[in-house]
Amino acid sequence: MTNQTPPEQQVNRVDRSQQADTRPRILFVDDSQLMIQSVQRILRPNFDLLTAEDGVKAWEILTADPTVQVLFSDLAMPHMDGYELLGKVRASEDPRLRDMPVIIVTSHDEESARERALREGATDFISKPFKPSELLARAEANATSEESSRRLRLIETRSTTDPATGLGNRVCFVDRLAQEMSFARRQQQQLALLHLRIDRFEKLFMKLGRLRAEKMLRHLGELLGRRLRKGDMLCRNGLGVFGLIMPGCERLELEQLKVRLRQDVESVRFRSGQHILKVGCTLSEQIPDLNGIDGPEELLQAGLSELEKAPVPTEPVAARPQPAKAPPPSIEEALAMIEAGRSEALRRHLPALMEKLEPLLRLARDAEPRQRAGGGLAPGFSRW
Repeated sequence: MTNQTPPEQQVNRVDRSQQADTRPRILFVDDSQLMIQSVQRILRPNFDLLTAEDGVKAWEILTADPTVQVLFSDLAMPHMDGYELLGKVRASEDPRLRDMPVIIVTSHDEESARERALREGATDFISKPFKPSELLARAEANATSEESSRRLRLIETRSTTDPATGLGNRVCFVDRLAQEMSFARRQQQQLALLHLRIDRFEKLFMKLGRLRAEKMLRHLGELLGRRLRKGDMLCRNGLGVFGLIMPGCERLELEQLKVRLRQDVESVRFRSGQHILKVGCTLSEQIPDLNGIDGPEELLQAGLSELEKAPVPTEPVAARPQPAKAPPPSIEEALAMIEAGRSEALRRHLPALMEKLEPLLRLARDAEPRQRAGGGLAPGFSRW
């Protein structure tokens, strides 16, 4: 007679095996069974993979399973599409979900869809059909134990730090703004806010990729931070938006700061393929009458709304072909330039010219000991 394990013990056995699995847990959502099967072959050797066929089932898994570290989601799905799922994740009251990396799976020609998903909180993208190495790289970059620990530390500190730049985030900005508004009212002191938007940041994100785009944001944060006075505060308040709080800042000082910040931002260059990308920005300031403002969130939202109304340049970035380097002159051309008195123009080519001459110089060095031993010079050589 065959002994059968009771169903409740089977469930417990499954639960224990899942608890013993120390691999990072990933949820992949797509209504294509062919895609799910392909992903399973790629990810299961290295990750504890869960799958769902639509946003409704994915949301059930996310809210029930606190061990999911990364979410991959298609956009076009029945019942609940990828946009709605992304919105629920980012609007969640649970910091674990709100800060979870969400990788959107799109087609190569869906640039507008990627831009919308980025605005709504996507962490990164992967285009299908994708290579196994690309999918593994995205999963490993977002599900490492180090990355998970960093996100947990942010949650423990109320997520007041922006992970990409190390600056304060919007929560931090609002908290500090409430303090400064209260102080300014008591002291009858002026309070100024400055909002800076990186023009067409979504386009830059697509061209540079997430890692390089975040590197650019960190660099910009460092540049802007150098302009702060004592007592000022700089935060990242949106996808490509920075905010400054400046107690006691006068109108003239604010206008001068705007000029310097614009120069700082427009000095930044990034290479993308054969082009150099130039970064542009739009600025909007507030010197509000604090007696007519209810709270810091209202004041911040009013400033961001004005920034949204500001016109955006037609071109996302100013791009120009990377200039080709002039080839070094030949030895004959170099000698002619020396004869013509143009030695200075040769200085930048000296390493390449010396490399060309090295075989000849080596031959001369090798011949010198033999010449000494024979008491004479080899034909064609004179003493240097």
